[in-house]
This record gives sequence, C-alpha cells and structure tokens, in this order.
Amino acid sequence: WEPDVIAYYWAYDTRFEDLKYAEILAHKHRVILVGPWSTHYPEALKDCPSVEAMTWGQFEYTLPELIYEKKDLKGVTYRDGSYRPHREAYSTAELDWMPFISSVYHKKLDLNKYHQTSFRHPFVDLYTSRGCVPGTCTFCSVNNGENKLQWRSRTLSSVMEELHYIKEYLPYV
Repeated sequence: WEPDVIAYYWAYDTRFEDLKYAEILAHKHRVILVGPWSTHYPEALKDCPSVEAMTWGQFEYTLPELIYEKKDLKGVTYRDGSYRPHREAYSTAELDWMPFISSVYHKKLDLNKYHQTSFRHPFVDLYTSRGCVPGTCTFCSVNNGENKLQWRSRTLSSVMEELHYIKEYLPYV
C-alpha cells in the first residue's frame, strides 16, 4: 500500500518524535500535518521542512482540498510560511453531512488489529460534537491558543443512526 498523501495526526507531548517521523515520511510521500496541536506549536513545519503543509484546528473539509492541491485555503500554514486564518466553525448541518467515522473504520480497517493496549476489545470513537461547553480546561487544545471554538453538535437522529450502524457492521470480539 503506497498512499499518495499522508494526513499525519500528531501530538504536542510527543511532537519531537512525531515531527521527526513526519519528515522521514515526507521523503517518499506528500505529508500534511493535521489536528489541533498546531495551535500549541505553530513552528512545527520548521522541524520537518519536507512536509507540505499544516492545518489549524478543524480539517475535515480543508484536507480534501489540500490533497487536490487547491491553494490559499483557510486554516492552513504552507511550507513556504504563508498562512490563512481559520475557517468558520462547522455547523450542525456540516457535522451531520460528514461520513460516520465508524463507516470509514469499517471499510478501511480491520478493527481487530487496532486497539489501545488498555482496552480489551477494539473500540470506536464517535464524533458527536465539536468545541466545548464550559471551555476553560488548561490541558485542552480546543480552548487554548487561537483555536477557540463554540460547542456545536450533530443532531440526535444522526448520532443514533451511527450507533445503529456500529451495532450492525462493526465486530465485537
């Protein structure tokens, strides 16, 4: 399996190792750093100069546009240092429109091979909302830096539909 583009989700706590590995990958593939951690470490591209770009905050709509090489996108820092501010926060309609993450897992991964060591069985994270209600946790990347977002949720019917999908299609070991 040789992907054309790798969306590399990295973490602030392991940033040095993560960015070193992203740099290694970028010698064979197009690599785009994704996830909220660029809020805490905006200089990340300096640590991996072969990486193409880095998203800020929400990236589900931005990433496909980056993959198809559109330029001047909101919420992106490019290798050359150019930067565009965040896009508007996702609305409930946009959150409901996104494919269920569980269907992506089902179609693309053997969940029996991917799990956290602390869990006995494979698991699925559901994205039922974005942002935060109380919003002042010091450890949270959503509420620190310039990535502050209001809480928005998927509709109840969308969440229930995904739960039914999980029950029907995903394995239970």
